Amino acid sequence: MKSILYVLSIAVIVLIGSCTAEDPVYQTFEPVDYQASHSTNYFNNGLGDNPGIPAGSLYSFPAGIEIVGFVHGNAPAVSSAPQFDKEKNLNSFMPVSDKSYVEYGYGSLVNLYFTLENTTNQQILVTIPKGTICHEADHDPQSQHGLLVKTVEIPVPANGTVDIHLKLFCVNAHHGIAIADDPYKIGVITVNPDLLTVCNILNAKSTIDSGDYGTIQSIIWKITDNGGFSQADIDLLNAM
Repeated sequence: MKSILYVLSIAVIVLIGSCTAEDPVYQTFEPVDYQASHSTNYFNNGLGDNPGIPAGSLYSFPAGIEIVGFVHGNAPAVSSAPQFDKEKNLNSFMPVSDKSYVEYGYGSLVNLYFTLENTTNQQILVTIPKGTICHEADHDPQSQHGLLVKTVEIPVPANGTVDIHLKLFCVNAHHGIAIADDPYKIGVITVNPDLLTVCNILNAKSTIDSGDYGTIQSIIWKITDNGGFSQADIDLLNAM
C-alpha cells in the first residue's frame, strides 16, 4: 500500500511541475510566523491610516548616483476640488514641468518626479526593486505613500543626468495626493507579506495594462485599509 501511495505522490508532483512550467501562477505563500520577532503593527506601519514610516530595509542608490534637488510629487489637475474621488480620476494628471521626464513604474495615484545624476565616467544601471515604498519625507500624516509593484531599471549616462517620472500605487486610501511641493524619499522595501504577494505576482508579468490599475489599486487598499485580501484577489491578479 505504501508503495502505491508513493508512486501516486510522485505522479502528482510531476503533473503539478509540468503545469507550473507551462502556465505559472502564484498562490498564497506558505504561512510564516512573522510575529516571532515583530508585532502586527510593525508590518502595518505607514499603511492605511496607521502612523509611522512603512517597515522594511532602507533603499540606497548605487555609489556614484545622486538625486539633484529632491523627489517631489505632482497632483492631479482636479486635486484642488473639495472632494477628490481617487477611483474616478485615475488618469487626470497634469505635467509637472516642461522637462522631458522618462516614465517608469505602474499606477496612477502616486506620481513622483526627480532627477538622477551620475558622477562617474561610466553608465550606471539603477535598479529600484519591487516592493519599494516611497514615503513622504516630512512625516505629514495626511500625505499618501506609494508602492512600486514591479522592479524598474534606469540607465543613467556617464557624467550625465536623467529626469524620472515614477508611477506608483497608493497605500493610504484616505490620505492626500502627492503635490509638487511635497518632498519624498525613495524609501524602504516593504516587508508586509500581503503587499509582497501582490508585487511578486505583478513583477512576473511582462507589463501591466493601465486598464487594470483600478482593480489593482482596490486590491492594495484591501490590504492597507480594509482588513486584508483573499485568494479570489490573488486569482484575479494572476489572470491579468
